[in-house]
Amino acid sequence: MSSKENNASVWVVSREYAGFAEAGGVKNVVKSLAEAAADSGFAVTVFLPHYGNNSEVLDNCTGEVNIRVGDTSHLVRYFELFRKNIRFIFIDSGIFTEKKDIYTYCTEELDYFREKLHRPDLKKGDGYVDSHEMNVLFQKAIYCYGLRHHIAPQVLHCHDAHTALLPAFIFARCTGRRLFRHTRALITIHNAGDGYRQTFYSFEYAAHLTDLPRRVLEYGKIDYTVEPFLVGSDFADLTTVSPWYAKQLISPEHSPYSYLFSKSLAERHIHITGITNGIDFTAYNPCNTECSGLPFAFDVQKEQFEGKYACRSFLLDKLQTQTCTAPLYDGIQQYGSIDRQEKNKTLYLMYHGRLVRQKGVDVLLKAIPLILEHSPSLRFIVMGQGDPELEAEAIALAAALPGKFVYCKGYNRKAARLITAAADFIVLPSLFEPCGLEDLIAQVYGTIPIANAQGGLQKIIDGKTGFLYKLPDGEEQNTDIHIKILTEAILKQAEHFFTSDKTKLIDIPYFKNIILQAYTALHTKFSWKHIFVEQYLKLYFPNR
Repeated sequence: MSSKENNASVWVVSREYAGFAEAGGVKNVVKSLAEAAADSGFAVTVFLPHYGNNSEVLDNCTGEVNIRVGDTSHLVRYFELFRKNIRFIFIDSGIFTEKKDIYTYCTEELDYFREKLHRPDLKKGDGYVDSHEMNVLFQKAIYCYGLRHHIAPQVLHCHDAHTALLPAFIFARCTGRRLFRHTRALITIHNAGDGYRQTFYSFEYAAHLTDLPRRVLEYGKIDYTVEPFLVGSDFADLTTVSPWYAKQLISPEHSPYSYLFSKSLAERHIHITGITNGIDFTAYNPCNTECSGLPFAFDVQKEQFEGKYACRSFLLDKLQTQTCTAPLYDGIQQYGSIDRQEKNKTLYLMYHGRLVRQKGVDVLLKAIPLILEHSPSLRFIVMGQGDPELEAEAIALAAALPGKFVYCKGYNRKAARLITAAADFIVLPSLFEPCGLEDLIAQVYGTIPIANAQGGLQKIIDGKTGFLYKLPDGEEQNTDIHIKILTEAILKQAEHFFTSDKTKLIDIPYFKNIILQAYTALHTKFSWKHIFVEQYLKLYFPNR
């Protein structure tokens, strides 16, 4: 029986959703998956916190309740909003509305929280000190919503560790088990790296904050800590965002960045289903400037790339002058400049994403000077924000490499897409990567990924849809070796370009075929419709 015939209900629970609450790549995945379920006929309800940076007018309050978290009672109000064929329930409480970001302190709120918390040491990018309280309140509020309205879905899909305790809140109690007795619960791991799992660093603190039975929390205990993913796995099935990452997570010898967690998964014989994320092509379509936000349109499928190179010229005109006072776009500070070489062939490489060590940004920044020593006609553009030390390193590199390296500090959607579309290659040296979306976005714009063969980046087919390099076994954390291999991987493709008689990468059949094969894959195996129907639908209703 199809979902259209029975209008089965799905609750999607997340701290992020594109257009409402934006932080990392989770926002895009959750939005696309929810829309794919709704398009397939499901009655979809998305639960989100109501953050202070959400400009949406919410005036349809459907109820309120007081919920205790630890020693504090929080007034929670539920606001309902409909967008297209999806219902949104916003969890409104002061702990959320006073925040101007999703997970970390931003510049606009620092003074307020420094004074409120008596913490003059707080700095931009620090995680919210009450993150655990936020997570617990959000999940308890959703459980209470079901109880108050006497409703439960056929499918409860929780995203990441911020929501992984919800199945425990529901099924560890008789009332919840009765109400949700026909509910299938899933928890998707988007990132299980150390520092991303919302770990409670004290068993007693977890017990105090959650009020969950101690026997329930015991299942998630590792030494003195409690892991929400492990607690939730006793009441729900675990999934993650690629089969490679699923395999890596249950193999502690291959998970140096989540070793103890992976070891516990292996010891408990916990199964994880890996489903590779897709991409909503229409949201990025380079043929439509309204969708893409690009200044010029182009069509990869028809091999019409004039607009791609027009985007490059547009970008280079903006990046020729080194300035921090005239930003590329709102929210961006430019450091360094790019020299245009009208007579010489030039390759343009870029990175866009969080500036954190997980993404291998420290490796990339150290490799760039070495690469330019061997191939001075390359140009690099890095965009993003994150670790203050890496931001400072990128700023210093821009000063040291005038005309050859630009750092665009901050985030702006149009700027990110323009830089991606203007480049020949995107460089993705992640130390670990559950799935990765930036490689898919680059392929939409005819930009070829060069990536470390880690986790979900292995969806790139080496030499067919992009290029992969691999670190020797046991050397995955050796920065010096990583720098060397990344340098060699980039120089190999640069040599292929510079030894040809062509001035554009797209005019070389070898590279053009890679671009076209990747583009085809985006519309088949990586379309959300295909992924939902072929994989998630079977996971939601395994007995059909």
